[in-house]
Amino acid sequence: MRRFSARSVRFQVAAMAMLIVVVLLASVGLALLVVQHRMLTAAVDDGLRRRADDLEVVIGETIPDSLPGSGDDDAAQLVATDGSVIVSSPNIAAMGPIAPDPADSEAITERHLAEPDDSFRVLSRSVVSPEGRLILHLATASDDVSDSVAVLRTSLLVAIPVAVALLGFAIWWLVGRALGPVAAITREVTSITETDLDKRVPVPAANDEISQLALTMNSMLDRLEDGVSRLHRFVADASHELRSPLTRIRSELEVDLAHPGGSDLAATHRSVLDETAV
Repeated sequence: MRRFSARSVRFQVAAMAMLIVVVLLASVGLALLVVQHRMLTAAVDDGLRRRADDLEVVIGETIPDSLPGSGDDDAAQLVATDGSVIVSSPNIAAMGPIAPDPADSEAITERHLAEPDDSFRVLSRSVVSPEGRLILHLATASDDVSDSVAVLRTSLLVAIPVAVALLGFAIWWLVGRALGPVAAITREVTSITETDLDKRVPVPAANDEISQLALTMNSMLDRLEDGVSRLHRFVADASHELRSPLTRIRSELEVDLAHPGGSDLAATHRSVLDETAV
């Protein structure tokens, strides 16, 4: 259970790595959405310009009786400078101007024509006809752009969490494997007591920070074992040095206690003092 602690190195490394991955993948995903939207929109606008170029040639010679456009995807409209509709495609025959007079010679705007939820890219261009300056409006639905972006967005919303989860699992496993020798060192150090100071922690074969840690721990255990050995020798030597004078002191006291009448207490005291002199 300890390995799942939020304070463990394994958890913190995995969490930080996953956070970085989430930020990076989200940034890349957002950039992809923006780039895709711009590229598809640019393709739609280029198609509108090509159609406008073709119609401008026709309008320069004569005003057509009708303009191409049908269904819900495309529409066209030719408007006078006073705002009156001269000719339009059948699908917007009942509508007024679908866009304002462009301030420049050409403008492309995003507009809703019939329904509030439909979206069209509308190119408005000033053209020259036999009757003078007119405004040509060409509209094409931008559903393909929004649908493609929506598909990519949905894919990213699925792919990014899956990728983060898989990468998080991989990082968790790799960090756990990397810290495995540390856990082995910890277990071995925990099992060492004063009676088996000759034990040493395992040293990984790789010459990395963990192997250096193991060597450092073993060096510390060497010093600890040597220090304890020195302490035991000191205690043994001190015990041996104290045993002889204590034995003599005990003997003299026992003799005095056994023969109180013939004992010389002053001499015994002097003898005891001599034995305890450093």
